[in-house]
Amino acid sequence: MWVVTIFNNVHDIRIFEYNNKEAATAKLSGLSNAILSYTK
Repeated sequence: MWVVTIFNNVHDIRIFEYNNKEAATAKLSGLSNAILSYTK
C-alpha cells in the first residue's frame, strides 16, 4: 500500500492510502509539503 502524508500544519496532517504507485504520485504532484511512503 502506498501512503501519501500531507503536512498542512502541526495540527492538520492528512493521510491518503493508495493501492498503486501511479495514483499516489499523481496526488503528490504540485505539493511541497507531502511525503510518499510504502507499507506492506
